[in-house]
Amino acid sequence: MNGSSGFRIERLRLGDGAEVVQVAGELDLCSTHTFKEHLASAVDSDAAVVVVDLTEISFIDSTGLSLLAVQARRAALGGPVLAVVCPDGRVRKLLTMTGLDQVVPVYSTRAAALRGATLA
Repeated sequence: MNGSSGFRIERLRLGDGAEVVQVAGELDLCSTHTFKEHLASAVDSDAAVVVVDLTEISFIDSTGLSLLAVQARRAALGGPVLAVVCPDGRVRKLLTMTGLDQVVPVYSTRAAALRGATLA
């Protein structure tokens, strides 16, 4: 899905029971509803692991951060293992400053997230 901020989202089902929600562009108030639908659906699916890939995110606001926290709490209550991919940079710094990296594990690469989540 494309928006004026270049927002795109895609869900990928991997063969090993993992699902990836790949997000690109700006995750803000305008795009959060779409992100919420995709992420909630992935968390509610039969996937054992859900990885949120923020590698191509250029901006995330408080609504996007809050949504990640809510879904992480839902997953912790009996849902799939949830992990976030976010390389070093502005967005990663926000995840750290807000303490979100204490609620959901954050990895620098998708491969690391899949390995770490599978071992959790």
